[in-house]
Amino acid sequence: MFCQYCGNELKNDSKFCPSCGAKLSEESGRTGYSDNRSNYSDNKSTSFQGNDSLAIVGYITWIGFFIALIMNREENNDFVNFHLNQALLLNIGFLTSAIPVIGWIISVILFIFWVMAVVSAAQKKMTPLPIIGDIHIIN
Repeated sequence: MFCQYCGNELKNDSKFCPSCGAKLSEESGRTGYSDNRSNYSDNKSTSFQGNDSLAIVGYITWIGFFIALIMNREENNDFVNFHLNQALLLNIGFLTSAIPVIGWIISVILFIFWVMAVVSAAQKKMTPLPIIGDIHIIN
């Protein structure tokens, strides 16, 4: 099956398109799904359903992370969980800044990753970060 919004191939149990983030309903009609890749609409402004600003809030220090984690508990939005996972990894990495010199260098690299992650969340994309993007603590 394919997403009707971006044409990306989907798994049968998908709730959201991993490419554009469009919410795919679970009804028998399965709005958001298409059996043909060419049936998708070219609407590039497709936004996520739900409280996706939590993905950005999660990157704002530990406080923002915990606020987003608690607020996303009921909805369990895959997009927000993806960004909360990356925010957690970045926050853990920033703890190394207490180590003189090496920690400071790591913090500069992590700051660059943080900017990349916030931009990805603002653009409503699920782009894994270099090096740490394959580590999954929050599913």
